[in-house]
Amino acid sequence: MSFQLSDDDRRALDLLLDRSPTASGNGNSHALFAAADGVPQERIRGVEKILQVLEMMPPAEPPVDLLARTLQRLDEPAGSLGPEIGPLIDAQRPIM
Repeated sequence: MSFQLSDDDRRALDLLLDRSPTASGNGNSHALFAAADGVPQERIRGVEKILQVLEMMPPAEPPVDLLARTLQRLDEPAGSLGPEIGPLIDAQRPIM
């Protein structure tokens, strides 16, 4: 099942997330307030209800092998951590 947010839902979600005390990420407990221009109140209330339900859900447990996989990745050679990137500067090409 696929669900897409309308533009009003997106604005309501942005408004509510921008107002959350943790939105700044700096530990400051002061709420930030964004402008609510053009966001219908019923959309804001609907998004608030969904966020409250999500907040009540228990956090997902990390995979049991997460630590082992992380340590294994740390033990691998540095070159195998991602795609190989070629030289960023071509010595044959003039620099202007």
